[in-house]
Amino acid sequence: MPKIIIERTVDDYVDMLVSYFNTISNESFLKVSKGEITREEFLFDAENYLYKVLPQNRINDTEEIMVKFQSYLWGFSVLDPIIADEDITDIKVIFHNHIRIKKKGERMGAGVEFPSAKSYERFINSIATRNGKNLSLINSILSFTDNDSSDNWTLRFTIALDSVTSSREPVLHIRKLPKEHKSLTYFEKNGLLVNEKQNEYFKNRIREATGILIVGKTGSGKTIFYNGLLDYIPHSKAVLLIQDNEELNNKGKDIDYVPHPEMIFLHTLMTNGEGKVTYTLEDLARMAMLFDVDYIGIGEVKGGEAKYLLNCIMTGAIGMCTAHGSSVEDGMDKLADYVTYDTPYTKEQALEMLKRLNTVVYVQDFEIKDVAEVMGYDDVSKKLIYHHITFEKKIKSSHRE
Repeated sequence: MPKIIIERTVDDYVDMLVSYFNTISNESFLKVSKGEITREEFLFDAENYLYKVLPQNRINDTEEIMVKFQSYLWGFSVLDPIIADEDITDIKVIFHNHIRIKKKGERMGAGVEFPSAKSYERFINSIATRNGKNLSLINSILSFTDNDSSDNWTLRFTIALDSVTSSREPVLHIRKLPKEHKSLTYFEKNGLLVNEKQNEYFKNRIREATGILIVGKTGSGKTIFYNGLLDYIPHSKAVLLIQDNEELNNKGKDIDYVPHPEMIFLHTLMTNGEGKVTYTLEDLARMAMLFDVDYIGIGEVKGGEAKYLLNCIMTGAIGMCTAHGSSVEDGMDKLADYVTYDTPYTKEQALEMLKRLNTVVYVQDFEIKDVAEVMGYDDVSKKLIYHHITFEKKIKSSHRE
């Protein structure tokens, strides 16, 4: 019976290299990230290994294999052009050959795919390894941020392994977070997010308000607006911001941008699976009460940290946060619900205390849809009194159900 010869592709050899250096010699790859050996030394070892497995008639493929290998380890393989595109904010790999993106707020196909399910799995493992994460049954769901792989973006990875997906392939979501944010003035000049009157209002309001809540759904533009709003905090004030991921920052793209001299950022620590040490938003918010600050902000309130934000603003600090919601009122109601989770307060009591968050901004589809100032609490209706701002001609007041 004649011997069957399997002709391997370039991608097959890339997979062999990635597999080898993610398992047997994983230590040498980690040494590069720790600075114990240079990248050149690591690649020299990788190329020597390749020569051992590469047939003589395929030596001419060495350069292409090594380029793709490096892209897997330090780049993003077929996702490289998507990561580089400034208009793309989200990447979702549903199958190895089915990748979706969000570009300028619209969902669409990516136009690229991994050559095979195997190469996609190798990529997932490489992403985890370079960030010091262990993929295993106990770590079937994993979320972490990568600050080093891209010059322009902090990348938030969320991975669901095939052990919990019905597709028999991992699912990967990448959220691109700019390391340097654009100012509200930039967006105003480009006809985005805010208009001239709104921008001027927020510039003054950040100094006059006792608190600001930003409401909207995921991907609506809340964080981009939040970052721009931080630029208007007086440099004479001390600021503390806590967040799950490093979305808010003190770095601006504008040429004349001046970083705030006293703005501290803290982020959560979630070790997943085998890890025992965690610091949640609630832990950080509790500690924030010990800081001497004028402004305290939470990236997104999702639970018990709301009560500590409330405590801080009740003692005089100016509070800032975001929350999911479909309207000004909906966002404040959810915040009140969070306060009641681990306190003796009723929702009505929480709402009354939250009136210090006296400016509420609703963002939808990258546009400021509604702005309301909280004028007080109505003891009869048990609701906050909102003063809705229209930036064209007039101001209206209302009680909304």
